Amino acid sequence: TLAGLRDIRFRVKAKFMVYGDYKGIVTNGVSDKYSIAFLNSLIYTENCYSCQYACKERVADLTLGDSWGSELPMNEQKKGISLVLCQTEKGNQLLQMADIRLENVDIEKAITNNHQLSHPSVMPKVRDEFYKRLRNHKFNSLVFWYFPKQCLRQDIKQLLIKMRIICG
Repeated sequence: TLAGLRDIRFRVKAKFMVYGDYKGIVTNGVSDKYSIAFLNSLIYTENCYSCQYACKERVADLTLGDSWGSELPMNEQKKGISLVLCQTEKGNQLLQMADIRLENVDIEKAITNNHQLSHPSVMPKVRDEFYKRLRNHKFNSLVFWYFPKQCLRQDIKQLLIKMRIICG
């Protein structure tokens, strides 16, 4: 029930976190069904599939995103690394004023690992069917139906973490 719902946080370390009674409902180290659907482009808004800004050249001063494909050591990557692209001199000035650690990246590698820098997301063929079925089925069940391997992998991982066989 939603009676104990306290907080919702989107993409906290790649998870959609729902908190009830100040305790996370999703086990740390595990992607939930929402994250699986999101990362498979199933639940984006329609405009994401035809976004005119899904290219390296942007109209903003800065573009922020996840730095997939980083060459930094794994212990740094586990903390989370953001990608910042400067499109204007103003963006560059703002970034230089910020109190953050900056590392140069290979822009071509960043583009290769962040498809939104070269083209819009591709709409899954099952997206319309998913939304039609969502009227009569539970969200988690449908995500499992469309992505069983990914869901099973996360369910098994969650069980192994809870049994303390692996760390989250």
